[in-house]
Amino acid sequence: MPTCPDCRTTEGYLSYLGQKIDQCKTHWEHYGQAASKAYAAAWHSQDKVLTQVKKRIEERMEAERAVMSFALSLVTVGVAGPLAGAAVKTLIAKAGIDMTQDEIKEAVKWAEEKVKEPTQKGTEWLVKRFEPPPDEEVFKPAGISPDEYGPQLLEGIEAQVGILQDLLVGLRESKRVTLHGAKALTENIVDRTFVRDMPALEITSDLLTPKAGLALWMGWAWTAARDVDYRMDFQYANDMTPILDLALRPLGVPINLVSGTYSTDRSGRQKKTVINMQGFVQWAKNPMASELLFRGLPKNAEGFKQVQTQLQTRTYARQSMKGGS
Repeated sequence: MPTCPDCRTTEGYLSYLGQKIDQCKTHWEHYGQAASKAYAAAWHSQDKVLTQVKKRIEERMEAERAVMSFALSLVTVGVAGPLAGAAVKTLIAKAGIDMTQDEIKEAVKWAEEKVKEPTQKGTEWLVKRFEPPPDEEVFKPAGISPDEYGPQLLEGIEAQVGILQDLLVGLRESKRVTLHGAKALTENIVDRTFVRDMPALEITSDLLTPKAGLALWMGWAWTAARDVDYRMDFQYANDMTPILDLALRPLGVPINLVSGTYSTDRSGRQKKTVINMQGFVQWAKNPMASELLFRGLPKNAEGFKQVQTQLQTRTYARQSMKGGS
């Protein structure tokens, strides 16, 4: 546990726990608000671009929504860690409220006992709520559309912080918490990943918005990979070409890898640049895409490792691409 010079009394431990919960609230809610704002801005920006090129899909298919939400989860987990990805899921954000209140009461009751070590029953719920779930749970589809992803993330974060605040209130209202109980419970809580590994305050919506936008365009390319027609459909490529300047170039996508030229006259002197959909799909599946996605972002070590695993197993192309980003 971090140094706590005033932690010599029950009140000292509870005051320190309150400070850590306040810090946790500030960091996590700052991140949640920034991510919610950034993801909404990125989603609406993409929708606007697709409208301009007359290829807007009025009702996005469920499969496409899942891919887009997965793309946003890559940014979420890579920056804020697996717990942030799990916070989007209803299994943490909304389920078991009554059970949680019972668990809080159990933890308070335990802290009133004159014992030195936490009982499993009194603290096992802290592991369930504030430690990362198994890797497969973090990226499991949340069953929500991308425009709902940010608000759901913020709601999940607020629910997690609220649990800690309710616990602190219960401990303070008890008046029977022992010194050993306050010490052991405080040390247990502040050592949990949710409290120990908070997102940095430097993560802002301005920083996240272009990265969320890039993730969504990568997701769009992954869904385009299911469509074989675009490979030979010149009109489709011509229609989608404005995406190069409206979205991909500003986001730093290497245009030389996702575009091509053709002659507009018989002499071959007049050229027109069009999007190379096959090239874009290949780039979006390549490690250089994820390198650009996370370039300049603070990374959560465990979360970023999980993101790399997900990309390697789900999207990365087996063949390498020539050129740089």
